[in-house]
Amino acid sequence: MKRGLIQWNKNEVPIEEFETRIEKTKSLMESQGVEILAIYGDACQSNNLSYLTNFFPYADTGIFVLPMNNTPKIFTTHAYRNMPWFNTITWVQDIVCTDDIGTESAMYLNTFDLTGKKIGIVNPCSFPFPIYSILKEEISSDFIDLTKDFEKIRMVKTNVEKEFTKKAAHIAGLSLDRVKKTFRQGVSGYDLAAEVELVSRKNGAEDVLCLIQPDNSLSGLSLPTSDPIATMCSVEINVEFQGQWAKLGQTLISTDAPKEVAVKLEELTQCYQSAVVKLRVGISFSSWANGLKNQLEGHDKLESIEIYSDPGLEPYWAIHRNTDGVFQNGMAFYTRTILRLKDKLHLTFSDTFTIGSDGVTSLRAF
Repeated sequence: MKRGLIQWNKNEVPIEEFETRIEKTKSLMESQGVEILAIYGDACQSNNLSYLTNFFPYADTGIFVLPMNNTPKIFTTHAYRNMPWFNTITWVQDIVCTDDIGTESAMYLNTFDLTGKKIGIVNPCSFPFPIYSILKEEISSDFIDLTKDFEKIRMVKTNVEKEFTKKAAHIAGLSLDRVKKTFRQGVSGYDLAAEVELVSRKNGAEDVLCLIQPDNSLSGLSLPTSDPIATMCSVEINVEFQGQWAKLGQTLISTDAPKEVAVKLEELTQCYQSAVVKLRVGISFSSWANGLKNQLEGHDKLESIEIYSDPGLEPYWAIHRNTDGVFQNGMAFYTRTILRLKDKLHLTFSDTFTIGSDGVTSLRAF
């Protein structure tokens, strides 16, 4: 069960927070000439839906329809008996429970005069094909994909969102500390993931994802397995708190590892620390990444560097080389840096930052 979406604590997330999010979304709609916006959500992909509504469908599904000038609605496959609960978790008052949210939402959309007007869709790939097909068949208006623009407005966090990001990072940090103490030769990825899950959930995490790269596996960071780990592994911990994600990770070595490996790790960690904090408002993603590479490449033990980034930290599976855009005041930013050494060692650093006019704040302590 998702913490924070079972009940709505208005002291923690005031109604004004959702009003701000809706206002930002409507400004985007107006700039793109969109009359109505539709967002789909289910247990696997609820973030955008809950971001605007605080509604999480759990094992069921939901569509949020946001008109520019009319009543917003949620269509869900939940039973009507859950309506009293819905009224405690979302500000949306008009909720339709139905077995066919595609047809019901299409009927609602057709009550508007959509002649020459556009309907915006966020992440159309998230819509199940039967639902999306009904919308396309029943509605004559053009559909426009607003995913990238919607992600951009979510990159810059409100004060409430920044506090939640910091809390998520705090939980991830506690989990990482636990893994550091637990890691030893012969432990399995399952064992480490279990420790992460225990600590994260006890401290209020809504969702947790632990990725492991045992003994420089060529597959990179991936889901943990039952195989024993020898002397080192990279760990990345992804934590969600109130819809905001933070991701922290690093390479760990056991006490059985050769001393020279520990020395290399310490040297490169210090080098990385001094290079990564040069984030500043107005710097482009690409120029920062190039600067980070240039500073790290001076280390004589390095063979190659890979930098992945996720501005905004939205879905936890989003990871890519993002070079489009600049750092903005209030942005949250995730980066994963992989250092490949000449002796085939791999070192990984995963970090979450918040960016302000006075510089960058790392949400982890080395």
